[in-house]
Amino acid sequence: MGLAVWRYTVQKASEAAVKYIGRARVNPKARLEWPVHLEGCTVRRGASIGGYSYVRPGTTVGIGVQIGRYCAIASGCDIGPAEHPTDWLSNHDFQYAKNFFKEVDGFRSFARRPFEQPAAPRIGHDVWIGANVVIRRGVTIGHGAIIGAGSFVNRDIAPYTVVTGSPARPLRPRFSEAVIEELLELEWWTLDAPALDGVPFDDITRAIEAVRALKAG
Repeated sequence: MGLAVWRYTVQKASEAAVKYIGRARVNPKARLEWPVHLEGCTVRRGASIGGYSYVRPGTTVGIGVQIGRYCAIASGCDIGPAEHPTDWLSNHDFQYAKNFFKEVDGFRSFARRPFEQPAAPRIGHDVWIGANVVIRRGVTIGHGAIIGAGSFVNRDIAPYTVVTGSPARPLRPRFSEAVIEELLELEWWTLDAPALDGVPFDDITRAIEAVRALKAG
């Protein structure tokens, strides 16, 4: 499933960006599109988060993870944690991590073979991730998807699909196939929130018509 998630002007995480977030640990090499609300979470190197998204306390956004616009991410999630080898002698990091036990004599010169991490997860736009969700590396989450609290996601999720469980399984689509096609074509998330003032959000048919009129100019 191909997603062009990061197509917007982004602001490198720095003192200028950090003032818009609360009690979050943001790696200097992460990218944030203003505005984002980050509260007590961790955003690791190379991760990117789109505008109007928020991340609640205790969540970790892993190395290189891409998160789109208007995403709602609850507390205690782990998105793209590091994988371990399962077919080596051990599944432990000491076999490939250079400085894991650097206090031990000879460990730095210990012979290692590289372990290639799978690609970082890609989270589309308008995705809702419930509390305590784990999303493995290599996974793509389609636009508009909903992931139920406590789910373990180890495979791709189609756009506008509600999933739950461990491992996560589809429950139902959010809308009919025709409406989903319209929403994906419309790409309403390219608009900033103030531009959506007056859209009847609670009526999907009228909302699509209103956004289409806005984008037509």
